[in-house]
Amino acid sequence: MFQLRSLVSILICTLFLAACSGKMLQTQKKTNDLSPEETAKIIAPFLPDGAMWMVPQYGKNRTPFFLVDFDHDQKEEVVGLFKQNQQLGLIVVQQEDDKWKKITQESFVGNQFQSAGAGDLTGDLKEEIVLSIEEGTEFDAQTKVLQWGKQQKLTSILHQKTTATVLEDLDQDKHPELIFFQKQPDMHTEATLYQAHQQKLQIKDTKMIDGTVEMSFLTVGKVQKNRLGIVADISVGAHGGKAGIYYIQNGRLHDVFDTLKDDQNNRLYNVKSQDINHDGIIDIAFTQMVQNSESLSNAEQPTIYRWFNWSEENQLKLVFQQYQDDILGLRLTFPPAWRGKMKASINPVSRTITFGLPLDEFNLIPIAEITAVKKSDWPTYKQYLDSYKKLDTFDYSILTTRNDVMYLSTIYNEKVSEQMNGLATYYRAKSLGMLPTHSKMKQWVELYHDAHKEYLRLPEMP
Repeated sequence: MFQLRSLVSILICTLFLAACSGKMLQTQKKTNDLSPEETAKIIAPFLPDGAMWMVPQYGKNRTPFFLVDFDHDQKEEVVGLFKQNQQLGLIVVQQEDDKWKKITQESFVGNQFQSAGAGDLTGDLKEEIVLSIEEGTEFDAQTKVLQWGKQQKLTSILHQKTTATVLEDLDQDKHPELIFFQKQPDMHTEATLYQAHQQKLQIKDTKMIDGTVEMSFLTVGKVQKNRLGIVADISVGAHGGKAGIYYIQNGRLHDVFDTLKDDQNNRLYNVKSQDINHDGIIDIAFTQMVQNSESLSNAEQPTIYRWFNWSEENQLKLVFQQYQDDILGLRLTFPPAWRGKMKASINPVSRTITFGLPLDEFNLIPIAEITAVKKSDWPTYKQYLDSYKKLDTFDYSILTTRNDVMYLSTIYNEKVSEQMNGLATYYRAKSLGMLPTHSKMKQWVELYHDAHKEYLRLPEMP
């Protein structure tokens, strides 16, 4: 009894947190209108001996339980997902008078539930269960649509191999859509849209995608202020990637990049989309190489991340930009005035980072630099900096210190621009508020792990 109470307490906490974060499956109000706490208490006694509850790895519902109304009686059945003896399982319990009774228990071959949920997919006002089950990797998933039949048992009305599955009311017509992503030959993926038709589940539209779509790189949510969609971070080739923004209009599946210029829709490697600027809209990231980094290995190369969202004007709007250097453990978030204008270059020997404005195809007018120096090298480097300060072309400051590594910022004035015949560019940057201060550089820089000190070398000194 003590173990049961403990299990119920744990489940209540899990479900309460999930409900607060908005990740519980949303259902219309029913006559039994079960709370997360009540759901946990109801289902706990039905867990088979030796089994454990299983949380779907992806998708909207991130708890072991969800609710379904099989027979449109406004009373919800409770579904529980579990794992027992290397098999996955499902329990459904139903209320009869004042008691709860198990009405079915199913077993499935697989390692984990990829996603799980329920909705009326056939238009008969009775909800179906959608389960995606991974047998090995994300590419080995099986998705089943299970319907409660007149024989009082669950029957599969659709069963497909998938790499990703979405169950969501994307066109906001109060009827959920089901979208399967399925691997095709030659590194392609087919997206299939299922909708209700004459109380059956039928294919409404299909779309071929160049690349591979995985559930772990799929995000569902707002893609515009008043539009829901699916953002897929698509793998292309061995390392590359691109984005797809899919939405439903007039019963068809559309990709934003069907009408946008996609010459910038490429990545050095795949990046998970997210609401990076916390405005409620999913943003997509494109990666960009830093100038002068060609001689570095992939692991040594820093990256520029440029985050965009899809604007109401059917354009990609740059909303966030960041420099990231895994060797230095450093990120610099571009202020709004820098976005899309300021470039970055790296010295591949010393890893000094220069932020500047283009003078020509190959050269930057330096505005600011960041250098990481071992504390043991600091006296030598300080002497070097001080010897050049008399030229009155720059000023330097210590940004921060972390585990025997000092991070310095250097800010250049207009004299360097004048020497490079770039004074007009400098003054234009000044008028746009692009010139930094040392205090602002401190605000923009974040250290997220220790620098790899074996890469830190002093720049060449005369």
